[in-house]
Amino acid sequence: LLRLPMELHRDIIDYIKALEDKVCLRLACRYFMSIIKHPAQEDFLIAETRAFAIENNLYTCKYCGNFRHLLKFADNMRKGKRARHGVDANTRFCVNCGVAHHLYTPGTEVTILGQLYVVCRLCGTFTDQVGAKGACSSC
Repeated sequence: LLRLPMELHRDIIDYIKALEDKVCLRLACRYFMSIIKHPAQEDFLIAETRAFAIENNLYTCKYCGNFRHLLKFADNMRKGKRARHGVDANTRFCVNCGVAHHLYTPGTEVTILGQLYVVCRLCGTFTDQVGAKGACSSC
């Protein structure tokens, strides 16, 4: 496939309509990553309502701009207005981005599938080892 001319690669890429197929091809190697542009968040939001994303429990993160598994999102990010088809689905962000962008500040407790996690107010780590008053159990 890589020995084909770039023009044929572009024709093949244009023929692929499903977002998940383009993303998989884009992740195959650096060459395809360089010629296939990263899909927009709107494309991911549309694709997350299709069977592939539903079957694999994938949601779109506002900051990553990618699919992430539901275990990477707080419960409140997957319900109500931020659920699939929700009016605020474009504001949903994963826990990793929430911590990295300081949206989950130290001491914040987050629930994922009913299990409590905390961003430790002392060491700043995100953990399921919840201690007292916004700290992890090791602190």
